[in-house]
Amino acid sequence: MSKPKLLRITTVPISLEILLTGQLDYMQANGFDVVAVSSNGSEVNKFTKNRAIRHQVIEMTRTISPMKDFIALIKLYRFIKKEKPDIVHTHTPKAGLLGMIAAKLANVPIRLHTVAGLPLMTSKGFRRGLLVVTEKLTYQCSTETLANSFSIASFMLKEQMISIDKLKVLGNGSTNGFDNNRFNLENLSADRLDFVKREISYNPELFYFLYVGRLVVDKGIDELYEAFHKLYAKNKSLRLIILGNFEKERDSLNEQRVVEIINHPGIIYLGWREDVEYFISIANTLVHPSHREGFPNILLQSASMQTPIICSNIPGNIDVVNNDNATLFEVKNTENLLSKMNEVFLNYAVKKNQATILSNSIIDKYSRETVQQIILDYYLEKLNSKENKLSSNSNESAVIKNGSIQEPLTSLNY
Repeated sequence: MSKPKLLRITTVPISLEILLTGQLDYMQANGFDVVAVSSNGSEVNKFTKNRAIRHQVIEMTRTISPMKDFIALIKLYRFIKKEKPDIVHTHTPKAGLLGMIAAKLANVPIRLHTVAGLPLMTSKGFRRGLLVVTEKLTYQCSTETLANSFSIASFMLKEQMISIDKLKVLGNGSTNGFDNNRFNLENLSADRLDFVKREISYNPELFYFLYVGRLVVDKGIDELYEAFHKLYAKNKSLRLIILGNFEKERDSLNEQRVVEIINHPGIIYLGWREDVEYFISIANTLVHPSHREGFPNILLQSASMQTPIICSNIPGNIDVVNNDNATLFEVKNTENLLSKMNEVFLNYAVKKNQATILSNSIIDKYSRETVQQIILDYYLEKLNSKENKLSSNSNESAVIKNGSIQEPLTSLNY
């Protein structure tokens, strides 16, 4: 009997390596013939090296480009018709739109799209309207859409973007969980930790805030800078470590802000780093002021390492933490963020204790092995279901958790 074929599509190859780390290998090891599709890029060689998973390059753009999008759609359709996959599963907006249309035209029986964040949540006017239309078209072409958090699912239902019978959340949410072996205080290299401390001239008498992520407006960098700048003016023992790259896109930071971040005496800007776990381990607290999220991995990673969290009270973030185990502030509110940062500094022992308690819960729910097994079980259930639908005693959309049917999405709020 031939193996069931799974086709995973992302817009850019880095998503295969970063967002879906180990997931395709896991499916391959558990009986699937896995094929990956993305645009070309330096990460393709890294992804395909020492893997039995095939990779097909089909160029897709992250921005709206009608002619290039049409060409990509035709190429995807032809490739899917040739491969005849049992499941097409897309991730990221453009791959979702083109992949789901192509898979539907090719009559693929199981068409899944993961929503891991919605840019339209912070967009306005014509751009928002266009994003709503493209998202709805993606969902219509899927047989089921997987929101990677309960609050994102609730938002989609509230905005009437999708019918409730086509929307699912697997397990407790998350696209791929987190690597508990890597983000584990007991597994850090002492030599590497010493190197990182020397690199930033670490001083245990100082208090370190940490930001990890893209440096764009939508990630709340302007509010973070303003809040820290004001705190630092009154307390020179504070530091802000920033790990991430300045990106040139629609919501890029203005040049003046970039200069301010790089030259600020209290900010340690290091660009993007692969050894994020070491900085999480030495930081006093993580600050995550994002305007929109799907299901933020950095919160899982920081919680696992018992680092207190300050974050915006937005869908996605609130699926991981709440006011009992972290410090939440009103999104886009600089003064509220400043107040919460100062609160954590002044009450650090209490916040550290909250983080320690949160750690156990995060590990139980979101370890990579747990999340990937839930996705595997879901695939198998879809393959074994003649109608490719989950059985349910009602017309409400059920949530799968550890292979069983849980509460309906209609009970969720965000």
